[in-house]
Amino acid sequence: MSERKQRRPPHYLFGATPSLWRDLRERYGDPDPQFRSTARRIQWGIWLLAPERCWESWRFGRAIEQTPLHPAPVFIVGYWQSGHSLMHHLMANDPQFATTTLLHAALPSCCSTAEPIARLVMRRYHGYVFPRSYDAIFRRAVLFEGVSADERAAWQRCYRQLLQKVAWHTGRSRLLSRNAAHTGRIPQLLELFPDAKFIHLHRNPYRVFAAQVPKWRSLCGAWSLQTPNIEQLVEDTVRLYPLLVQKLLADRALIPAGQIADVGYEELLTNPVSTLRRVYAELDLPGFESLENHL
Repeated sequence: MSERKQRRPPHYLFGATPSLWRDLRERYGDPDPQFRSTARRIQWGIWLLAPERCWESWRFGRAIEQTPLHPAPVFIVGYWQSGHSLMHHLMANDPQFATTTLLHAALPSCCSTAEPIARLVMRRYHGYVFPRSYDAIFRRAVLFEGVSADERAAWQRCYRQLLQKVAWHTGRSRLLSRNAAHTGRIPQLLELFPDAKFIHLHRNPYRVFAAQVPKWRSLCGAWSLQTPNIEQLVEDTVRLYPLLVQKLLADRALIPAGQIADVGYEELLTNPVSTLRRVYAELDLPGFESLENHL
């Protein structure tokens, strides 16, 4: 199907930086011929936003750098399609939390002090843009395989800057983050925030895979610059799923007692209020009464 018939929405890589766009093509290959018009629009969008990136860095950079963060942010982790959106939607009603918006995710470098934040936020989703390299992207961006100590330190620095930006925008210092890719980044998150809280969502793997296939079709249809092979992507998912689960099981030993709660998808779906009450109690989070009033 041609791009014109698909009526693709604006591409999220409009929020990338010129160096990121160049690095992606060098690492994962050029767009296929039928997607070259999309690639040209991405290039134009990146350059059109360049003045905005510079202006916001100059205007707000120092204020963001000086924004304090709560020492115990809450991270919602677990494999994709396990209920992250529902949990985040419910907990975002708690007025104590700062949460990311579509603007933060899609255009991070336009309203922050560091260009590498664009790499941080969008890295996991490059697999939908360059599906032929999904396995390599997942291993590097989620499992941190082949990532040097300097690159990990840069990741941590940029992620902290992003959280400071969100706190500055919202006026709230305690962050609530929903990011399945963080399931493979627990050691790095604990180095940043030793008191961080984690909510681990889990779901029947067969249900996860069943939900993942239409997700692949939808996101690749919107963002891909290479013709996707859905069967290959499913094989990649089947191979990578246990690797992420095994890493999580190993990394759990690093999380102090009282800083992680496990939630099943079905439990959250059928009994959301009682599930949240349990999570707040297990993590010693204040304010459940306030949250309950907003549900």
